[in-house]
Amino acid sequence: MARLLALLFAVLASSAQAEEAALTAATQLASEPANPATADGFALDGNHLLKPEGLGWLLLDTRSGEEKHLILPAFHPDHSRPAMAGDKLAYVSYTKKGEQSQLGCITFDLAKGKVLNRRDTDLTTTPDSDAVSIARIGEDGQQGTCALRGQRCGHGGNCAKANEDVSLSFVPLEEARRGLKGKKGSKGSARSSKSGSKHGKGKAAHSSHGAKSGKKVSPSTKRHATRKVRHS
Repeated sequence: MARLLALLFAVLASSAQAEEAALTAATQLASEPANPATADGFALDGNHLLKPEGLGWLLLDTRSGEEKHLILPAFHPDHSRPAMAGDKLAYVSYTKKGEQSQLGCITFDLAKGKVLNRRDTDLTTTPDSDAVSIARIGEDGQQGTCALRGQRCGHGGNCAKANEDVSLSFVPLEEARRGLKGKKGSKGSARSSKSGSKHGKGKAAHSSHGAKSGKKVSPSTKRHATRKVRHS
């Protein structure tokens, strides 16, 4: 009986250790950058490297040796990990704002060499920050998601660490069209409000005109009218 209990405890302990090891491995995998930087540049999808070249970037196909020169607006290699799927690229944008940089997300068409969609956020980062923001592309290839890691600052200048996930479509200019729709809606409601205000003013003016046009009847006029009635 004692041997059986000892064997049971040994099995349970082994199972607990295996579980802990699996959890540790999963945690490490989740925290690893999507595209680790190498000495030659960024390894994108196993067959492509993104290397700095002059003021732009060189996309190298390691199988065929094909090279493509790219201009990637607001791309910062030290704080971002881009993601690639086919002719689609997603990456985190860094826009200089004084001593800080504003974080955002960009989807890019590699075939045409142009930005498809872009969205900036209120998250910022500093040059000495060790936070790395990662971009990923969904399995269906329809959206790119940027996991932004930075800080959000209040009006008083107090900043606190903050994270935000931004998802963008690879449909050209979809983000811009969405922004225009929002602006049109706000303009329409503003016009409706102004129209209602003017209409109310018109009613008030009409009421005021009516009040002004009404004449008061003096006592002498009343007496004159009474005499006419009696005479008739």
